[in-house]
This record gives sequence, C-alpha cells and structure tokens, in this order.
Amino acid sequence: MQETGEPGFVNVSVALIGAGRDRTFGTADDTLATTTTNGSGAYSFTNLQPGLYRVRFARPNGYAFTIGDAPAATDATDSDVPTGVSATATTITIDLESGENDLTWDAGLYQLLSLGNRVWEDTNNDGQLSAGEVGIDGITVRLYRDLNGDGDVNDSGETTPVATTTTNHGGYYLFSGLVQGDYLVEVVLPAGYVSSTGTNGSTSGPYEPAPNADTDATDSDDNGTQSGSVVRSTIVRLRPNSEPTGESDPLPAALTDPARNENSNLTVDFGLFRPARIGNLVWFDRDANGVQNGGDETGIANVTVQLFHDTDGDGQPGTGDTLVATTNTDASGNYGFNYLIPGSYYLNFALPTGYVRSPQIRR
Repeated sequence: MQETGEPGFVNVSVALIGAGRDRTFGTADDTLATTTTNGSGAYSFTNLQPGLYRVRFARPNGYAFTIGDAPAATDATDSDVPTGVSATATTITIDLESGENDLTWDAGLYQLLSLGNRVWEDTNNDGQLSAGEVGIDGITVRLYRDLNGDGDVNDSGETTPVATTTTNHGGYYLFSGLVQGDYLVEVVLPAGYVSSTGTNGSTSGPYEPAPNADTDATDSDDNGTQSGSVVRSTIVRLRPNSEPTGESDPLPAALTDPARNENSNLTVDFGLFRPARIGNLVWFDRDANGVQNGGDETGIANVTVQLFHDTDGDGQPGTGDTLVATTNTDASGNYGFNYLIPGSYYLNFALPTGYVRSPQIRR
C-alpha cells in the first residue's frame, strides 16, 4: 500500500500490451508501447484506442514486487501485480473505454531482505558473546521458510532448506536476496559441541531453550535451541523497513550485505561450546586398601556427591567457590557431571551411615 513518505521508483521499465481490434491477447494485431518511470515514479501512456490492455513492469535488481491488492489499500494506493521476484509482473486485463483516464495501475517494490549473523565458541557457556571468544568457521548453516505462517517448518514444502551456507571470516553467515516472510535458521553442530545453555553443568538454562530470536532485544546472545545434531532458532519474521538497526556485532568488511540496515536482521547468533565431564564411582572398599579390586567390591548406591567450581582460583575449597551441581550415585555406584565449562573443580562426597573413608592413595 502506498503510504506517506514512500517515494516513487525511478527508471522502472513499463510496457503496455494491447489486445488489438480482435480483443484477444497473443494474436498478430497485439500492440506494444514502452516507457520508464520518471523522477516521481510515475508513468503514463496517452492517446490510446479504446480496448483491452495489460501493464507489465520490469523488476529492478535487488527488489521484489510487494503484495498485490492489499485489503487495507484502495485502487489508488494498492499494488496491482502479483508479489514475488519474477523478472516482470503484469496486471490483470484492463478494459479501457472511450474518453476514460485510468491512473490507478501501480506496482509496489521493496528491497530484498537479509538475515544473518554469527556462530561463536561460547567457552564460558554464559550465552553471551564475551571478550576473547571467537567465531567458528566452516559451520553449515541452513535457512528454512515457514510458508503458511504457523510457527514451524514441518509442513509440506517447508522441510527442504531454501538456502545453505557456511560460516567464514570469523564465524559469520549471511543469507541475502530474501523475500519478506517467516524464516528459521539451523546450525549443524560440529563434533564435540553442544548449544550454549547459560548454566554451567546443566543441559538447560536461560539459553536452552533459547530466547525468541524474533523478539529478543539483546544482540550477540545465543538464539539457538539444540535438537539432536542441529541447533535451531525460533521463527524470524522478515519485513521491509522493520529490521533491527544498530547491531553490536556487524558483519566484517569481507562480507557485503546488499540490503539497507532497516531491511537486514543481523542479530541471529548461535553460541556453541565443548562440554567437559567429571565423574566415576563410589565403591565398597572391603579390604580398606584404597584400591578398586573388583569382585565383591561393588558400587554403593545413593551417595550424595557435590561438584564445586574453584571460582576464586585459589586451588583450595572455600566459601568463595560455587556449588555447580549435586547428584546421587546410581545403583552401581556411578555418578557423573556433564556440560561443564573448562576450569578447576573439586568434589565433596557425603559419608553414608556406618561407613568410613578409604585411605587416599597419592600418586
């Protein structure tokens, strides 16, 4: 719909196709006239014979035809051609009568859109791109389109990516030349990586599941939720003249975004990290020699084990350290803590009633 402040488009090629005296398109007496839009985007064809006509518009590079016959528009303010990125778009047939002056046949254009930004190694698993954390190159990134607007890409025609790229120049990715619509970004996890959770030692947290990528006001944070071997954003709505501006982590100079800032969403980021693991066994040391001898020296179930992070870095247990997680040994005496960031940790084992601790074997 033509709205206040939206300028006309200059130098668009426009053709007027006439059906001729037989009033049938595609026959020998068809007529053709051409012109280009002026500085205000206007065009006209004058001194026409009454008859049947169609207006054909050529699409400028980097632009798409907008929605045709928008419900909120009038004949004077709507676009009269089908939406999309075909090389040309043509109106319906116009029956021009003698003496008629019909100036309502228009075409709306919008700049094609872009979506991107970065996949980085979130070494501290806080879900935020922190100083010293770097992007990961060579990651496969896929783009899907939600064609029916139901909030997923599981329906017919939606399960095949509309585009695929790989991260480069510091973990960045970019999909450009996109029509307005609803999209989802998917990252293929490299071996050994998981999606950031925002909580040390936990498979869930403030970033797993991740914030809504379409409404999240924070840039350079994790927008991906893991599903098996991939990480996916939520649906992102791309619309002309409504995308975020002032991003905190713009594209590097080596990547060129053809869309203007207001037509480009460069805030869909993915934090990945390589989790560490601590654990093993609490067992019944029958001969009290401090060595697992097997046989009847079996594991002890339901022993409480606490994992602490040496937060203050002094190498000693203390009040300044952080309790990361608590678990109990399983029926075989095994325990484990996963999704840990690199760092120094220590363990505290609760002493079951009736037991004492085995002697410690130092190596």
